[in-house]
Parts: sequence; C-alpha cells; structure tokens
Amino acid sequence: IVSVGCWWKLRKRWLVSWHGVHIKRITLISAQMSLLRGLDTLWGQLPLIVAHTQLTSFHVGLYQRAQTLVDVGIYSTSGQFTAVLYPILASRQDRSDFLREFTPLLLGLYSMFVFSASAYVAVMAPDIVAVILGPRWGAAAGPLSLIMIAISIVVVSQPAGIQLEARAIFKPRIISAVFAAVCLVLCSLLLVGNYGLMGIAIAAIISGIGMTTINIVAIARVLAIAPRNIVVWLLPSIVVAGSLAGVLDIIYSYFMYQVGSPVTRIMVMLVVAILVFIIMFRLSIGQRNRTLLSKYLTNEMPRSMVFIAKIMGLRAQRCDANSCK
Repeated sequence: IVSVGCWWKLRKRWLVSWHGVHIKRITLISAQMSLLRGLDTLWGQLPLIVAHTQLTSFHVGLYQRAQTLVDVGIYSTSGQFTAVLYPILASRQDRSDFLREFTPLLLGLYSMFVFSASAYVAVMAPDIVAVILGPRWGAAAGPLSLIMIAISIVVVSQPAGIQLEARAIFKPRIISAVFAAVCLVLCSLLLVGNYGLMGIAIAAIISGIGMTTINIVAIARVLAIAPRNIVVWLLPSIVVAGSLAGVLDIIYSYFMYQVGSPVTRIMVMLVVAILVFIIMFRLSIGQRNRTLLSKYLTNEMPRSMVFIAKIMGLRAQRCDANSCK
C-alpha cells in the first residue's frame, strides 16, 4: 500500500525512469550499493568462518558473543547518529566548501567518541562480560577488547563513506571493502596458529585500518581536503583515548579490586571515564578547533546539548532573526 501510494505521488517523475539511460544508471548504482552492503556484511562474518575452519565451536561462540556485544553498543549509539547524518550530508553535496571544513570535524568527533569508548571497554571487558554473558564466558573478554577496537576504526570512516556513496563514487568504497575482506582472511590464517582467537581479532584491526585509510584518502582527494586538517582532528582523539585508557587501567588495577560487585565497578569507572574524557577533551582541543566546533552550536539547540557543550569548553552562538554571534 505504501509503495503504491508513493508511486502515485511521484507518477509524473516515474515516467522519466523508463528512459534507457536512466534505467541503466539506476541499475548500475543499485548493483554497486548491493555489492557494498554484501561486502560490509561479509567483513563481520569472515572471522566466524575462519574460526569455524581453524578452531573449535567453542571459539566460534566466544567470538560471536563478543562481536554481538560490540555491535549492540556501537550501532545503538553512533548508528543512530549515522542514520540522521546520511541525509544531511547527501543533501549538501553541492556545497564543497562546507563539506571541506565539516568532514575533518566529523572524522574527529567520530574518532574521539568511539576510540574513547574502546578504551573504556578494553579496561572493563572482564566485568562487562561477567555481567552480560556470565562468569562462564570470561574468555570472551580478550576478543571483546580487540573487536571493539576493530569496529571502532571502521566506524570512524563512516563520514567519508557516506559522502562517497552520496556522490555515487563507488570505486574506492568497493576497493576498500574488498581489501578489508581479503586482508582479514589472509591475516587471520597467518595469526590464528600462534594467537588463536586473538589473532583473528588482530586481523580484524589490521583490515579495519586499511579500509578506513582508503575511504578517508578517497574523500580527501574528492573534496581537496589538506591532510593536515584531518590529522589535526584525528590526533587529539588518539591522545584522549590513550590517556583515558592509561588512567582507567591505573585506577582499576590499584583501587577497583576492593569493590566486589562487577556492576558497581562498571558504574564507578564509567563516571571516572566521563570526567577524564571531559578534562582531556578540553586540554587536547586547540582554540582553533574549539572555535570551529562552536560555530555549529546555537542557543536554539536543546538546553541539554548547550549545557553539555558548555561543560566541554564550547560556546553556543546566540542567534536572532538576522545573524548568529
């Protein structure tokens, strides 16, 4: 019913799609999009396939449960943001000047969030597994930490991948996806003998780095973004995540052993992680980047967002009917 209703609303435009050239282009784009989605799905399934052929069913179960925990956490947070971001970026493909400035900022914000989340998960993985999966699945803590890092690296490239797809520039996306799949299989086969399940997770990190690098380089060339502008945003995220991991590891090792409940440890360390993140964010983001971020904040945004921005050291602009300042 919905499809028929949409067709009826667009029936005059629909007539154009029967033109041979139009049909050929739509078919080609659809095939490329389907191929990309298939390759993206394959990247998540290949570790399980390799584990099934090289290890036992128990190891397959460990990896699958660890990967499921990461998927639920990552895609229920950044995934919701990406769903909103896609139409926003797709509708502004004619504004290269805006995207040239906005893309490095997005890459930096994505990386700062997911890398910091990876640092927290890496430290708290044993307690997270104990609470969600139960104490019998304690061996999943190691793969969970590495899988979180691998998927976080891939998520960072989403602002680049979105724009490549919106511009129908599929070649670099397909190359990166094929490279990631092949690299994942080869590295897994090389590492699984010595490192077991951890070797497969390490292979996922290596392939994720390759995929993300190709996508970012491709969009940087398309939009003529200077590499320095991307590094300026990515470097603080690495500093923040590294500092967060170091502080959490020290606190967990020397103080948290006195807390008996894993749930309590998770909550206490989460509060500590948020405080450390805020402090490191304010210290690592330079004045130029802080000013650029503030430019996209206005007092018309929800009060909660304005309050959070203020805590992070950002200043929302005051807007009236004519201008913002």
